[in-house]
Amino acid sequence: MVVKQALARLAPFSFLAWRFCLAGLFLLAVCRIQVRPQGPGMVSAGIKIGAALFAAYAFQTVGLQYTTPSKAAFITALSVVLVPIMSSALLRQLPGAQAVVGVGLATVGLALLTWEGWSGPGWGDLLVLACAFGFATHIIAVARYSGEYDPLWLTGIQIMTVGILSLPPAMAEGFPLPSRGAAWAVVYTALVATAGAFLIQNAVQQFTTPTHTALIFSTEPVFAAAWAYVLVGDLLESWQVVGAALVLAGTLVSELAHQREGPAEAEPPSIR
Repeated sequence: MVVKQALARLAPFSFLAWRFCLAGLFLLAVCRIQVRPQGPGMVSAGIKIGAALFAAYAFQTVGLQYTTPSKAAFITALSVVLVPIMSSALLRQLPGAQAVVGVGLATVGLALLTWEGWSGPGWGDLLVLACAFGFATHIIAVARYSGEYDPLWLTGIQIMTVGILSLPPAMAEGFPLPSRGAAWAVVYTALVATAGAFLIQNAVQQFTTPTHTALIFSTEPVFAAAWAYVLVGDLLESWQVVGAALVLAGTLVSELAHQREGPAEAEPPSIR
């Protein structure tokens, strides 16, 4: 809701550039005070993670102009399916049977939650699908590097990478200063939804699997729908309620399996 209000007053890439540059500068300033840097390997890792995250946001930003919000929401959420497939190939980490069941339940639930009557796939849908690959790659990259480097530095570098890569398309939009109405949204999303959220992900993802992380992220539209009801009284249709329940059930199934495995088995292997 906050992002939607900001995008009504600020062009998409300009919003991304302001949001991620502000968040990156804040994190790197804290890094200089709190933690010593850990060498060029950390910088390279942060740039790789940031490039994947920028690709996800860039494809989503452009794709949303050519498809419906409901289709974009579901296709983006397909990262929950892509993560176990890609992590099996890249990290040599096969998901457990219950994790696969959880992914299936969450996928069906996301389809019901975002369903508004779809037409066939179009150009915008393919762009948003590329966005889903970007988010899946980001989750896997964080799993690969989060246990090796300080999470504060790793988050600051990746966020700053997104901000810098957003600058050229933002310049093409004119890169205006945020208006008074958009400035608070930029600051809020930069410090809370970007610096805070991605710092937490980088700090704790080393203790779980990429598949489990993706399933947790799949609950985002469920909580968004709940807040929409609380704040503006926006009611879900019956099939959307079923979809939300399936997403939560899929996450619960995966969580129960993860608790039985324990953190040692869940930690992904290091591959160089």
